[in-house]
Amino acid sequence: HFSLDIEIIPEEHGLKGEAKLRLRSGINGLKSFDFHLRPSLRVNSVKDENDNALVFSQNKVERIFPNSETSLVRVSLDQELSEGETVEIVASYDGIFYMPSDFDPKERRYNRAFSSVTKEAAWLRPVQLWYPYIANKSMPLTIRAKVPSEWTVITNGELESTAEENGKKIFVFQEGEISSLDIFLFAASYISKSKTIGDFHITAYFFPHHRDFLDPYIEKTEEILSFYTQKFGAPDAEKFNIIEIGMSYGTGTGAPFGYGISSHLINLDFPLIPHEIAHLWWGETVSYNLGEDTWLHEGLATFSDYCYRSEKAPDKKAKREVLFGLLNKAIPVGNPKTLSILEGGAKHAEGFLVYERAAFVVHTLKHILGEELFLKALRSYIEAFRSKKADTADFIRIVNSVSQKDLNWFFDYYLRGGRLPRYRVKSINIGGKVRGTLYQENVPKHFRMPLTLEFLTNKRSFRREVEVKGSKKKFNFDLEKGEVVSRVTIDPDFDVLGVSDILEDRWEARSLRLEAAEEKNFRQLESLLFSLSKKNPDNVHILHEVGQFYFAQQKWDKGIEIYKKIMSFEPDDFTFIALANIAAAYELMGDKKMQRLYLEKALAKGSSMYSIVR
Repeated sequence: HFSLDIEIIPEEHGLKGEAKLRLRSGINGLKSFDFHLRPSLRVNSVKDENDNALVFSQNKVERIFPNSETSLVRVSLDQELSEGETVEIVASYDGIFYMPSDFDPKERRYNRAFSSVTKEAAWLRPVQLWYPYIANKSMPLTIRAKVPSEWTVITNGELESTAEENGKKIFVFQEGEISSLDIFLFAASYISKSKTIGDFHITAYFFPHHRDFLDPYIEKTEEILSFYTQKFGAPDAEKFNIIEIGMSYGTGTGAPFGYGISSHLINLDFPLIPHEIAHLWWGETVSYNLGEDTWLHEGLATFSDYCYRSEKAPDKKAKREVLFGLLNKAIPVGNPKTLSILEGGAKHAEGFLVYERAAFVVHTLKHILGEELFLKALRSYIEAFRSKKADTADFIRIVNSVSQKDLNWFFDYYLRGGRLPRYRVKSINIGGKVRGTLYQENVPKHFRMPLTLEFLTNKRSFRREVEVKGSKKKFNFDLEKGEVVSRVTIDPDFDVLGVSDILEDRWEARSLRLEAAEEKNFRQLESLLFSLSKKNPDNVHILHEVGQFYFAQQKWDKGIEIYKKIMSFEPDDFTFIALANIAAAYELMGDKKMQRLYLEKALAKGSSMYSIVR
């Protein structure tokens, strides 16, 4: 059993805690035990149930979680325990629990405060070790939290009671069984609103100035919960909270009882919340697993986010833009050899490998299996590991079992490899046919992938399916009388994680824009950029490079015109980027009035691009 009594002191960024742990020995001769705690929280005393002081040490050690300073506390017991014997320990600690959100000039970005106590709010995540953490345990939990009288506490379990004490407010929660890595706590001066919709009871906790967003966020949350439930099955939760956590976190965070979201992301475009809601399935219903298996919750949550946004897109063009945005983030410029997704989870758990690249691996798996079989595999995975941890081998085993296919070759390549496929095509018109070869590079001989080819002719466009195994596959398709193919597009709907012409065009546009900063042959570079834009007229990433090209030459009006064209496509984060760039142009032109107008529009739009927002 774990009983946690804490006090939050906002004006000091302070946290005081007293943790009572009832431990059962699993071996004969247990002499000591360990737990982890954030180093800024210093243990003052450790006592047994008879109030006897126990000897302990606290030393800073290597991080056990990314973005989390770690200390190891080792407690010596007065008497050895036999197997099955129990002991009750009380550990008292206090200190500063504050992560500043400062600008890093080297990285040119603001650091995110993953957990913190500020004057405005407290958001405490388990991986930042705000309580004594003993790995891989499940236990009943009691939390007693003392906060300023106007604050509200949201944490695990059922609210059992509230009370006033010396101008403070005390909240007591009880949870029957919880993982030791699942204890979250949020607190601030909130207004709230609740609504029961179908199987879900949803409550929003926002700062008072966001009162008008309570109803829209409850309705949008219900829509996304229903979408995921239809896709993946029911999660292990009936109550779900939406919790504002100030500016410093930068994005959002999932929790067993809902999600926390940074203040600048609260707007009617609802950025980021599909990802955080998805953690109710990937991270809570199937428990979080870290290290190499981080992709199982972050990759699947990112996939779910893009699945929701692409299916809700108003048309096929908008859907393709959503998926190209994901592909663009999944593959760095030039497709260099990188760490594998599994290595990325172990070494860079916040990086693109376990988010966007892993999400596109899942998207490609859906393409190979087909929607029906793919969703059957995900539902089977959830049912097999409901309230349990799963690892990569478990996921692969279930996919193979449900599909009745051996897909080890797929997972070996995409999860353990560091270079992605490159696709290109050569074709000719001859004798009423289009003949050609589809090339697949950077893959082993046994690697195979079904791909769609889209043919644009002088009469129509049509599509054909080609499966390429190893390095290449020849094709031969009939044409209508007088028909000539002018262009072949590989994977037009972005079903496959790999490099094709459109991504290389985007990289070339970037290279030309950077070259323009050094060269004087602007007219030739402008012609080449517009050629790429004409070839890919709906690609906002290439248009962005054209806009930046004009700004670099101080041709503000032309650049602004390009960004207004981008805005007409109504892309997700790129509308924010366009508004922010127009504002920057007006600033450099000395027009403060127009700069402020577009900055306000950008902030009203909102974005998960934290540093640009700041």
